[in-house]
Amino acid sequence: MKALGGLSLVVALLGASSARAEDVRRFGVMLDAGVPDGAMASLVFRPTGWFRVHAGGGTNLIGPGMRAGVSLLPIPGISLNAEGGHYFRGDANQLARMVSGDSTVDVPALRDVGYDYANLHLGLELNLSWLTLYIHGGMSYIHGQVHDIAPTLNQSIGGDGVVTVSQDPTVHAWAASARVGLIFYVLP
Repeated sequence: MKALGGLSLVVALLGASSARAEDVRRFGVMLDAGVPDGAMASLVFRPTGWFRVHAGGGTNLIGPGMRAGVSLLPIPGISLNAEGGHYFRGDANQLARMVSGDSTVDVPALRDVGYDYANLHLGLELNLSWLTLYIHGGMSYIHGQVHDIAPTLNQSIGGDGVVTVSQDPTVHAWAASARVGLIFYVLP
């Protein structure tokens, strides 16, 4: 019997949109962090309880970026999310130095990094009338160009080898992705 009571509490929390329709806040601010999204701050509009749109900007610790997306909320606590984003080009060597702990890292191909991405995520959400906490996960498609690949390869092989590249290669990749975040609903 206690298990049923606990289950009903979880269902009530997940679907806590029990506020009257006229009390529902529709405009909010979303903050999240993940891969490949980086850290983002967005404005949110929720015209109905089952549909939400957002757009905003942030950083991936390489350069500034932007993202926009839509969420469908078919049942309480579950979301289906589709988004597109772009990160402007920046120098990723500082991030490589920070991650590796090696202050001498200077990779030519990391001096000019930018990319476009699209996310398809399934989300678990804890919804209150004024706050949503969430974790989203799924797949991301990433598209970008690798600049200065020849100097990078020549630097890594050293010696007498010389690599020549006539055109910057383009990278297309699908990768697992995830993010965590929250939405504060502030205006009706």
